[in-house]
Amino acid sequence: MERPIDKMIREAMERGEFDNLPGKGKPLTHLDDYFSAPAELRLGFNVLRNANTPPYEVEMMNEIVALKKRASSHHNHRAQTRASPHDYEQRIRA
Repeated sequence: MERPIDKMIREAMERGEFDNLPGKGKPLTHLDDYFSAPAELRLGFNVLRNANTPPYEVEMMNEIVALKKRASSHHNHRAQTRASPHDYEQRIRA
């Protein structure tokens, strides 16, 4: 005897309701990541991934990288525009 849910799925398949789903025919590569996460975090991770939103920790890490790049470029700019001791001597003598 067929369960009601199985009947509904079979009938939907016969009508072609699953034919145009995104990712049809592609492997489900995210399942390893899903099952490696603790059970209590899986739903939250799944919601974030489906919304194309990185976890807060990833956003903070990206911001740290961006700030380090800005600080480095600022330091390099200051080093390039800083006057040398010789320049100061020339100014004093002038």
